[in-house]
Amino acid sequence: MYFAALVIFAIVALIMAQYIMAGGFVVALILLAVYTAIYKKSTGTVALKRIENVLYAAESSGRGALSVIPIPTLAFSLSDGTLLWANDLFYEIVGEQEHFFEITITDLLPKFDYTWLIDGKSEATEPVKVGNSLYRIFGSVVRTDNYYAGGWGVIYWENVTELAELREEYIYSRFTIVIILLDNYDDLIKGLTDIEKASLLAGIDDQINGWTKITDGFLTRMDRDKRVCIFEERWVSTLVEGNFSLLESIKEIKTADGLYATASIGVGRGASNPLECFKFASLAIDMALSRGGDQAVIKDKMNFTFYGGKNQAVERNTKVKSRVMANVLSKLILDASDVMIMGHKFADFDVLGAASGLVAIARKLNRKASIVINFETNLAMPLVRRLMALPEYDGVFITDQDAMLKSGNRTLLIIVDTNRPEQVESESLLQSVTRTAVIDHHRRAADYILDVAFTFHEPYASSTSELVTDLFQFIAEPSELNKVEAEAIMAGIMLDTKNFTLKTGTRTFETAAFIRRAGADTMEADRLFRLDMSETAQKAKVVSNVKMYGDGFAVSEMTDPGDMVIAAQAADNMLKIVGVKASFVIFTLGEMSCISARSSSKINVQLIMEKLGGGGNSQAAGVQIRDKTRTELKNEVIAILESDY
Repeated sequence: MYFAALVIFAIVALIMAQYIMAGGFVVALILLAVYTAIYKKSTGTVALKRIENVLYAAESSGRGALSVIPIPTLAFSLSDGTLLWANDLFYEIVGEQEHFFEITITDLLPKFDYTWLIDGKSEATEPVKVGNSLYRIFGSVVRTDNYYAGGWGVIYWENVTELAELREEYIYSRFTIVIILLDNYDDLIKGLTDIEKASLLAGIDDQINGWTKITDGFLTRMDRDKRVCIFEERWVSTLVEGNFSLLESIKEIKTADGLYATASIGVGRGASNPLECFKFASLAIDMALSRGGDQAVIKDKMNFTFYGGKNQAVERNTKVKSRVMANVLSKLILDASDVMIMGHKFADFDVLGAASGLVAIARKLNRKASIVINFETNLAMPLVRRLMALPEYDGVFITDQDAMLKSGNRTLLIIVDTNRPEQVESESLLQSVTRTAVIDHHRRAADYILDVAFTFHEPYASSTSELVTDLFQFIAEPSELNKVEAEAIMAGIMLDTKNFTLKTGTRTFETAAFIRRAGADTMEADRLFRLDMSETAQKAKVVSNVKMYGDGFAVSEMTDPGDMVIAAQAADNMLKIVGVKASFVIFTLGEMSCISARSSSKINVQLIMEKLGGGGNSQAAGVQIRDKTRTELKNEVIAILESDY
């Protein structure tokens, strides 16, 4: 192009009789011709030497070996990324590039990282996308002393676009099983005529059919209150993005009394076969129900994932389950060589109340039970001392070390007031015992205790003490509880219900009436909660330092050394402040940073604490963390409150 322009200019100058100008153009033509000849010769020589050097270093026998490689290939300097050589197939990927040998591989492919090649690996860590194609990249290093210190990298590009599309289609086309369960089916149809029942169920089916229609899946009725849907994996993300809208839309179905339908959803995905997928879905629906229902749970090979569940659990008034569970527990106790009862770390009145009720059950069945407790860290020492003074409790309280020595093949370990293995008083004891039972009222966490012989888990219950009393009523009479045991159970219920003001149902008051008939004195139980003067002053200081965040969240920090009891009572008192929906007290306990959270509204504090690694129930929850300071934990909970609420 330059030559043509100079020739034209020279001819025009001659025509216009501008001989000096024409001579200048001729001289420029001569100089340009000389430069071009020298540049081409030098470039060709360098390129030839590059190829010869690669071939020599690779001990190739032919100078054309690289050019006939059947996949895109590129050679470049490892020291600065300068491009040295490429075959025609590589040019088809990136297109013809002007001054190809004067740019670096980063200029050509800005997102390409070749450090894996320098590190001695033979394949890139991730495929590289160029245009609409995906490439798997292999490579090797050619060491040479003549050119480019550090050697050359030679990389080979394998087009895996079709393979990736097939893999993606394989993943998206795998089956997913969803179980949809009506939480309150019996309550919904109670008292309805056949016509009213049919109309109600038709409305529910319409909601379920509408929700599953977009999946093009197979929907069938498995039971009167249970539906199963099978569809492809590709639709799971759509349902998740919609926050499992069925959970809300099904509430549009109401009875004449104003009772609306609620559902739980269990999703099984990522299984190896259909049977395993159905087991995942069954585990997911069990998890949803154990957390109170009205929520969705996804189960895969690794984890549980939770959606919804912000509403409180609905109380079930039937005692059929309690009767069945009482019979099963009785058989387990009778078959055991010895019975041990263990609660969570920092055992409180609810742990002791439930444990004392189980000791009474074992005594009725002519078995002696032991309570595993830490005498230094428990939060119910006044109650422990009262129980230890009873002749029936001689040798009942033991340490975890004594329990390890005492346990055998037929030992039954009953875990109360927790369902998480890392929260029990002694994890080593839990792992060493072959038969375990769990009685708990907290919403189940993803890392719950597995392989248990007996589980009585009801998140609607006010306390574990209430659940144990339910079992006791089908095994023994009120007179077979002594007065201190009855007051221990009463204290456990009073602790978790805040003196019968939170999370109480008809069953709670029925349990309290049963305990009263057994001789419980509510005044004696209340005395167990009293603080001394310094503790009272510390609690008042925590309440006075409260700060409000978001829409009704009270947060305070206990700067002085304290304990869980003071923090919990301070959180309870903060709920009495006008406008407070939930309260959070941050404090330090030994090497751990902790939060005691309480709620008296629709705010589910368990969901907030689970984001920090804790748990509990909708109205009382907490967290204990070792690797964060109190200030860091406080900032995290404030960030959650301000962003999510």
